[in-house]
Amino acid sequence: MKLVLDAVKSDFPDYKIINITEVGFPIFKKTVVCLATLYKGLPVVLDFTLKLLNQGFNTNQISKLLSIDEELIKNAVYDLELNNMYDLKTQTLTDDGRKYISNNKYEQLQRVELPISVDGFTGYIKKSRNYITNKNAKSTNLNTLEPILDKKNNNIIHGQIIKRILEEYIKESNSEYEGQLVEMVSVNEKPTEYKKFYIVVIEDLDKKSRLVVYDRNTKVNYFDSELINADEIGIKMFTDNSIDIFIEKVIGTKDLEVYGEESVGEIYNILEYDYFTRDFNSVFFDIPMIEAYEIKDEWINELERYLKRKRSVKINFTGYCYPTTNIKNKVYQIIELSKKYNNLELQHKIEYEYAKVILDNKNGYIDKIAKYKLNLKNNPTCVTHNIFKLNKVKAKAETVNSESNNKLIKPINNLNELKDLIKNIVESAKSLDAEMEDYYGMGWLDNGQFLNEYNLDNIKLAKNEKSYSNFTKDLNASMVEVIDERGKEMGINNYFYMDFKKNFPKLHYALDRLRVYRNSMQHNNLNSQNLEKYLNYIKSDLNGTFPEFYSNGYLILQTIILKEIFNAIIETSRDLNKVAL
Repeated sequence: MKLVLDAVKSDFPDYKIINITEVGFPIFKKTVVCLATLYKGLPVVLDFTLKLLNQGFNTNQISKLLSIDEELIKNAVYDLELNNMYDLKTQTLTDDGRKYISNNKYEQLQRVELPISVDGFTGYIKKSRNYITNKNAKSTNLNTLEPILDKKNNNIIHGQIIKRILEEYIKESNSEYEGQLVEMVSVNEKPTEYKKFYIVVIEDLDKKSRLVVYDRNTKVNYFDSELINADEIGIKMFTDNSIDIFIEKVIGTKDLEVYGEESVGEIYNILEYDYFTRDFNSVFFDIPMIEAYEIKDEWINELERYLKRKRSVKINFTGYCYPTTNIKNKVYQIIELSKKYNNLELQHKIEYEYAKVILDNKNGYIDKIAKYKLNLKNNPTCVTHNIFKLNKVKAKAETVNSESNNKLIKPINNLNELKDLIKNIVESAKSLDAEMEDYYGMGWLDNGQFLNEYNLDNIKLAKNEKSYSNFTKDLNASMVEVIDERGKEMGINNYFYMDFKKNFPKLHYALDRLRVYRNSMQHNNLNSQNLEKYLNYIKSDLNGTFPEFYSNGYLILQTIILKEIFNAIIETSRDLNKVAL
């Protein structure tokens, strides 16, 4: 990013840089099947044999002249006949053979496959090379653009272009032959790939913006007009889906005392990794989990090098969800580092804060990120970074993850104790199911049976994300999903949220907590209603911190879920018995 930033400053000294976005421009990969006449030279032995045959020498004489076994010379003669250059019956050269003697070349019609690349924006065609595959683009969360051109339209691929590319391939192969295109037979499609460029939004002194494209530190002029065309047909170039909710929810600088703040006046990357290469004893980061702050592998590598130097790093992640899988994976990599290095402290809060970096607990930078209005039809806004320098900054003294109104419960960390609780839940659930059947004529479980009981008998302590995910999935199937199934059997739609909730509110609340936690593990995105519930549960159960940021976070949630359900079953049974009296 810095390379691009410096290049833009140099090329546009009177402009303000609003935004730099890394994008993947589409490259259509195709294979052109064609017929070409290739003009080749013969292998050395065949070449000399043909020329000596033309001089009237026989195979024995040629063998002695070339000091080569006569059998090899005879094989060469047979090959010459196969190439239609020598006639064994007449012992004379053919027309093709005589033509070769004159030119030292022979022509051969051959089927050739030419891999080509077609720029999905401009239509420029060149010989193929490797770009970023769609799979790799997704894994790195690269913003890939839709093409302007129709991939299946091959009208722009014409003979002159393919002739040039054929010549390039021949030249590149260092072959001693020439080629001439005869005709194109077909064009075969291959998966689209992407080339990484940077779209830069700049603003002049009159507050008018424009878009330019850079390939690292080189401006790519031919894209200027194409970006306008792309916008006109609805191609999205700026796709930060998390910025709106961040701007709505951000709370500012809760954990810092700031005694001075001045605008830097230019774009600046809060997540520069050169902090780790400089002589700071400690670095503190606030990193909102939104798409505008993409953590790179290079950043994590430099972080680990810095930690190995025995320097202190504290990172406070903020936000109520991981907007992309890539961001989640990068955060998890950093969590693994924190297990390896005691001098790396991590914290997480679901309330968003502005991105910050504090150096040696003295000064630093804050990015008051905002939306910038563009004069474009289908890309009305982009993100802009408003950087301020913080002077005389002091972080409020706190132990990571200690600020809370509630003390975290002690989790069950003994497998036998966990299995005993599960056993009690299963037995009490079956008993309650019978009581429901007697009172309402409709039970809770599947004909009195506890679904997936075997899986629960083999329950594991939720010491990591995977075991916790499996736990919530199995328990939810046994205790929540079965409720709606029972409702459908009785002709009652939405039974869990309607009649069941009305009749058994305490049990519904406990089971709904399980359902929401299960959905948070099995689905990438929660709808607004479930997300609100999830955040409230996280605030209540883990003081507003995701479980992965605690060493025993998943165990705590497992314990809370099970104890809440068990207590709710007991209380519901007690309430039901009171009504029945």
